[in-house]
Amino acid sequence: MCRITWRVFNALPNELDGVFNALPNDFYFYSYRKALEEISTKWNEEQSERVFSALIFVSKHSMDTINYTFKDRQLVELLGVISTKLNDKQLYLLVIHLLERAKKKCSEGALLKISEDMWKRATICGLKEYMQ
Repeated sequence: MCRITWRVFNALPNELDGVFNALPNDFYFYSYRKALEEISTKWNEEQSERVFSALIFVSKHSMDTINYTFKDRQLVELLGVISTKLNDKQLYLLVIHLLERAKKKCSEGALLKISEDMWKRATICGLKEYMQ
C-alpha cells in the first residue's frame, strides 16, 4: 500500500487516471480513502492543489464515460474525504463540479454531504469571483 499511496499522493492528473483504472478490485478504494485521510492532514498547499486537481480531473473524465460504476462513486467519496481540507477556491470548484455531476446524475448524493459552513464558504468565494 505504501507504494500505491505515494504514487497517488504525487500523481499528476493524467497519471492518476491510470492508477485508478489499474486497480484489480474495488477494495483498493478503501486503502486510498484511508491514505488520503492520513496524508491530507500533513500536506502543504502545493500538494493539496495537486491531489485536488488530480481527483477533479479523473472525476470529470469519469463523468464522460457511459458506464457509471462503483469506482466512479468511490471517486466522489475520495473528493468528499479531502473536502474539509480545501481552501475556499478549491471548495468553490468542488461544489461547481458536484453540481455538474448532479446534472448528469453522477453524484450519488454528494451535495447532501456538504456542511452548511462549506456551502457558505463556497458561496462567498463564488460571489467574490463574480464581483471581480
